[in-house]
Amino acid sequence: MFLLVRRGQVRRYAASASVILGVLVALYLGRDLSWKIDILAGLFLANGVWLLGGTASMALEEMKSRWNPRLGILFVWMLGTLLFLATYSPFMAVRHVLLIIPPLLLILGRSFDFTARSRRAWGTVILNGGLAVILGVSDWIYADVYRTQAKLLSQDLGEHSRVWYSGHWGWQWYANQHGMWQYERGVTVLRSGDFLIQPHLAHHQQPSRNDHERLRLLKTVTVEASPLTFVRTMSSAPWGGFYSSGVHTLPWRLSRAPLEQFDIFQVR
Repeated sequence: MFLLVRRGQVRRYAASASVILGVLVALYLGRDLSWKIDILAGLFLANGVWLLGGTASMALEEMKSRWNPRLGILFVWMLGTLLFLATYSPFMAVRHVLLIIPPLLLILGRSFDFTARSRRAWGTVILNGGLAVILGVSDWIYADVYRTQAKLLSQDLGEHSRVWYSGHWGWQWYANQHGMWQYERGVTVLRSGDFLIQPHLAHHQQPSRNDHERLRLLKTVTVEASPLTFVRTMSSAPWGGFYSSGVHTLPWRLSRAPLEQFDIFQVR
């Protein structure tokens, strides 16, 4: 969105102030994080401040002139959605904010000239489209880890052994499809020789104390990252990326960490 800043000292100063404000706030809130995350958090926040400020400026300009009823409907659509999310959403996430993108694009499209001469506008469209493709491919590769690993791990542990798993999300779905049994704390009865698979990234339930004392770690299966997954929508902590966002968990980040790790335990 910063590429869409038009000429004029006031708007350039406003964009610069948004960047400085965003970085300072991110540095303060994320002072225990790495500087790389601080910079990304600052740019995300600054971009949002600038975007909301530009939208509010357009609304004021429209109100000074003749008010357009169609534009008013778009503003009500966008503001109503934001108010609903701020009031009833249990947590903030990019997937929630995606709901305001259609009215926001229709509003912003009125003020920009998408012609061959408008390099800023077309540059923004190309960069955002490219980033969307990269994030989509990365997210698909990450999600496919659970499908492929559920099949490989179930085959590796053998058909005649009872294989339990802990964890939710896509991992839960694919593990069920390949005949694994879901571990339930305080209910599941583990037998000697059973296996338990526990992912690192996917949110999972911890074994009870008695079961934990009987578990012996056999090995850890690591799924390494690839060049297509360096832009990651999932962080190293659960509920990351597009699925739950905050200062400590960014919408997306640069990472070469493993996509996932699976601890395989055997019951003694």
